Order: sequence, then structure tokens, then C-alpha cells
Amino acid sequence: MRIEPLTAALGAELLDVNLGELDARTASELRGAILEYKVVGVRDQFLDDADHVRLAESLGEPWIHPMDRLAGVDKAEPSELRVKSDHQLLTDRWHLDVLYAPSPPAFGILRAIDVPPVGGDTMWANLVLAASWLPDELREQMRDLSTVHSVPDTLIGLKQQLFPDFDPQIWRDKLQGVHQPLLRRHPETGEEAIFCVGDATVDGLDEDASHSLMAAVTEHATNPSVTCRWRWRNGDVVIWDERCTAHFAVRDPWEGERVLRRLLVEGDCPVAAE
Repeated sequence: MRIEPLTAALGAELLDVNLGELDARTASELRGAILEYKVVGVRDQFLDDADHVRLAESLGEPWIHPMDRLAGVDKAEPSELRVKSDHQLLTDRWHLDVLYAPSPPAFGILRAIDVPPVGGDTMWANLVLAASWLPDELREQMRDLSTVHSVPDTLIGLKQQLFPDFDPQIWRDKLQGVHQPLLRRHPETGEEAIFCVGDATVDGLDEDASHSLMAAVTEHATNPSVTCRWRWRNGDVVIWDERCTAHFAVRDPWEGERVLRRLLVEGDCPVAAE
């Protein structure tokens, strides 16, 4: 396996590797590359769903989304993201995945099924590097604080289409008021990482103070100097560390549909950085 970094901040393209036929040694090298570069991409893989699941299993336990689990799903399968550029999924902003779960995912795996020749890129930000560059005053403001998360109504609306007979109030009751540390310790590398970006509620602060703090955190954590960008081609697979990156699905006006399939890997309950 050869590694070509995408930027000096994070990201790498992996060459001479077949993700559909991983032996134990290559799986260990893959995990090491993900931990080091935070985001890795591999071209020309053309995996099917079974390959996708086996790839996730090489990194841990494939994730069943908590909303799906509550609705009775007991088997992890890749989910399809089929969108046009005018979609309303709210992914065209910097975010981390599923922070309303007490134990958010450890890794994300996307594979490209049918993507436009131009447009629909995805960007990632290195929240470890951003944390290391925090101004002392902002770091002190963030220390020992937590953000509060609940499942968004937009996602509830989408899931209702998949589970029309399920009572959506159960999702609202079970997946609300979840606290996550604003600065977390990575469980494998020990690195300190910012663990929320965007407009979130900070526990113990009023609305204006929360908005002000999170605006400063987000501006710092998504500075272009700590980001990389992946231009999708059919057959691509990208794997990223959900515990120390944020991502942004660019919604430029691409033509036609962009079809990706996603599977996450089970994570742990985040621990605050001391």
C-alpha cells in the first residue's frame, strides 16, 4: 500500500490496495493510515454492499443508526444517499455525524456509485490540528464545556418515509438532550480534538453566548488551512475518522444525481480532554 498525502493538514490517497480483499496486515495498515491522515480515499474499488460491510467489519462493528435500531432494524447495511444539487439535507455545512447518539460513530465509509463528472465534492477539516492551534483565550472558554444535541426534525421527516408505521415521538423522546464534550480525547491516539462545529447549544450558556462561542469555534476549526477536498469518481471509497474530523458536502450546481452509499462503524462514549 502506497500513501500520497492530499494536503499537509490531513487526507491521503491510498494506492495499490484492494479494499474488497483485505488481509489482516493490510487492514492494520489501513487503520494506521486513517488514524494518521484522518481521511483516506481509494480510487477504482467498485465495491458491492457485502464488500462494504466487510470493510466496516475490518475497522470494528458496523453501525446501526440509533433511529433505525429503535424502529426494529437489527442488521447494519449501507444506506443510499441519492440527491440532486438542490437537495435539502442540510449537509452543505460543516458538521459531525450523529452527535445526538450517546456513542457517536468511530469511522465513516462512503463509496461512490454514480457521481457527476464535476461537482458534489466533499471536504473534511482536521479538528486535532485545529485544537492544537486554538488561541489560549478560546481554549479556556471551551474547557470543561459540553454541547447538547437532539435528533433534528428534518431527519425525523426523512426516517418517517422509511418507517411510516413507527411513532416518531419515540425518536424525539429517546434521542434528545445528549451531551458531548466540546473538547474530546481521541480514544486511540490520545490527541485532543474539537468535537462540535456549527450552531449548537452549549450547556450552561444562554442562547446568545452559545451562538457567539460556537461561531468562534467553527470559524477557527474550519479554516481552509486545516481542510482537504475530495473530488469524487465512480468506484471511489473514502474512509474518515469521525472522532476528530468535520465534513462538508459541497452543494455546487452539479448536473443530474449524485449517488453514494454510506456505512458507519460503532464508536465509544466520548471522554472530555483534560
